[in-house]
Amino acid sequence: MDKSKKPRDHSLMLKAFRSYLQYVNSRLYFRKEYVVNKENIPENGTPVVVVSNHQNCLNDPLCVCLKLTDRRMNFLARANVFKRPIFNRALRAMGLLPAYRMDYEGYSAVANNKETMTDAGNALMVGETVMLYPEGGHQDKRWLGKFKLGYLRIAFDAAERMNFEHDVVVLPSCNHYSNYFHARSDMLIKFGEPISLKSYYEDYKRAPRETMVEINGLVRSKIQ
Repeated sequence: MDKSKKPRDHSLMLKAFRSYLQYVNSRLYFRKEYVVNKENIPENGTPVVVVSNHQNCLNDPLCVCLKLTDRRMNFLARANVFKRPIFNRALRAMGLLPAYRMDYEGYSAVANNKETMTDAGNALMVGETVMLYPEGGHQDKRWLGKFKLGYLRIAFDAAERMNFEHDVVVLPSCNHYSNYFHARSDMLIKFGEPISLKSYYEDYKRAPRETMVEINGLVRSKIQ
């Protein structure tokens, strides 16, 4: 990580907007919130990829974002919400990046994910936090789908661009809700033990895909 760079700060407008969302989310929408193992979260300035199950659409990233107010958070969101220029600028200012899906934007648009993955890696390289949902979609059932490798490609690409001199950490996380569809329910966020990718760098250089598959299995088992 380039020590001459540091995570971007939040604008006053964004800080005010986050405070408003925190009040609505924590005081009005949910009856009770539980955060377990918050001590497992690496300190701000560490390149962190938060990986979680995805069961409740917007609530999943919103609840985590509003609990990690000490850092700049970056999320991948479906690309169609970025179509209008005013929304594109606003969403990017809040740390959202477009994810293009073959089923929705078409095969030709998927190539645009290369730029998104580069932007996410750039955020890691200055010590920001990126949150991804490797299932690729959300569902309102208490089961875990298949994990894709995109989050590890972003993490290792950032590590490689830093000449494998700095650690990138994967932080397993999970969300649970007492009710998916109604307000005044309870929600829980639990953070697992962080996984240092630095110990896998040499394996990755020899066999990138095999190493990512191994780590992906470990991350999924921790979230499971």
